[in-house]
Amino acid sequence: MRARRIKRQPASDVAAKKRLQLVGIMWKDAMFSDSEEKPQPVPMLTVGFLVEDTKEHISVAHEIGTDGVFRGVTVVPRGIVVSVLVLRKRIILDLSP
Repeated sequence: MRARRIKRQPASDVAAKKRLQLVGIMWKDAMFSDSEEKPQPVPMLTVGFLVEDTKEHISVAHEIGTDGVFRGVTVVPRGIVVSVLVLRKRIILDLSP
């Protein structure tokens, strides 16, 4: 995926629409253990709206308000990403009131 930032559009705009992608990111989370067991990275799956995709990280939002603002954004560093699956390539949301 190439670097892309989805810009906020004002809700007062007649054509206040967002073009979004729905993605799933498989990544390995850090693990801590204070026992004698050897800790292993934990596989994780994060699903949401693609906010940003750069060389350094991928950002996914779990919610979007009618004002076009993302909430609940998870930022996953590229170094721990296992795979990215595009679940829906193009979603157009009409955010006008």
